[in-house]
Amino acid sequence: MPMQHANLNNLKNLWHSYGPTAIPSESNGQILVHNRWPYRCWFEADGENPNIARLLQQLPTPAVVPVWPGMPAGIEARLQQQRWHCAFEQTAMFLPLPAKLPGLDVCNHNFASLPIHTPVDINHWCAIGSEAFGYTIDTGIISRLANSHSTRLYLDYLNGLPVACALLHKTDNTIGLHQFGIARNFQGLGLARRFMHQLIREAESWQAKQLVLQASAAGLPLYTRLGFQPQFTIRNYQRL
Repeated sequence: MPMQHANLNNLKNLWHSYGPTAIPSESNGQILVHNRWPYRCWFEADGENPNIARLLQQLPTPAVVPVWPGMPAGIEARLQQQRWHCAFEQTAMFLPLPAKLPGLDVCNHNFASLPIHTPVDINHWCAIGSEAFGYTIDTGIISRLANSHSTRLYLDYLNGLPVACALLHKTDNTIGLHQFGIARNFQGLGLARRFMHQLIREAESWQAKQLVLQASAAGLPLYTRLGFQPQFTIRNYQRL
């Protein structure tokens, strides 16, 4: 349970740094809303909120509402009643640090000594992530994160070209890996595994005890091979 809490706390802390607004409820808790990318909207409440239906109606059209263990059961039922559907699932995972990683073959692959801060690098980072994930990443938000003491942005290079992006976010003794993406023209070349090795070592040097992430179905085999352990499932709802 503490490890599960650390994973969720890291994820929500990152979302807070993106700058959500709060829709208060007169009865119980509130819902935090991103009206632009990443469009995540999540409830912070201890019990079922009788005003869930009204709150859901106030969310922006592209809203993504995640449901994870421990949330009031009424939230998911209300989402389904209002014709929201589970658009995608993620598997929350963790890796104890330091980690023993499988070896890599030698190749002509250079990892840049980052984090990045310059506007040019940030633009590269956002372009790669937007292409890899199929949505437009907000450059203004990422530029703000680049100056945060708790967040580090990374680019990976192949033959001098930026080909992959990632973000590490630290909360207490936990580091979360987020926005890990490979440019489409460079997928399937083994770059993801090499980049992950470097990011795990970066997390270790940042004095973390565990690395956490929320894996898509496509990324799950890679993370499993690297030793990440599953914790729970996050179901992400969007309007039909």
